[in-house]
Amino acid sequence: MTYYCKNSDQMLIDLKMISMGIVPIKLSSRNVLEDVKKYLSALSPEERRIITRKFRKVWRKSAKRRAQDARGKTQQNFIRLQNYHLIDMMPDNHRPTSHATRERIQMVTSEIYRQVMSEK
Repeated sequence: MTYYCKNSDQMLIDLKMISMGIVPIKLSSRNVLEDVKKYLSALSPEERRIITRKFRKVWRKSAKRRAQDARGKTQQNFIRLQNYHLIDMMPDNHRPTSHATRERIQMVTSEIYRQVMSEK
């Protein structure tokens, strides 16, 4: 689900992402992955490593929270959600596909959007 928000809301979301230590992501951009790669390429390898680890941590927490929310629903829905988001669509080299990466970005961004809107 894509969230369209006002500029002031987008600024709050960006500030929240920065305070969490991850790259601000704009879902309205056409090439989200290229934008993220551009931001990360400007960083040193050590900073890049730290930021990507923080993003994965936020993503795992978000995926676990969604899976826990789905437990009250049908068992089949919970299993699908758990398999899709926690195990993910990874090829044999254990790196997520570009589709899986976009899904992760979407999940983290929507989670942060919910947090910011609930604090407002």
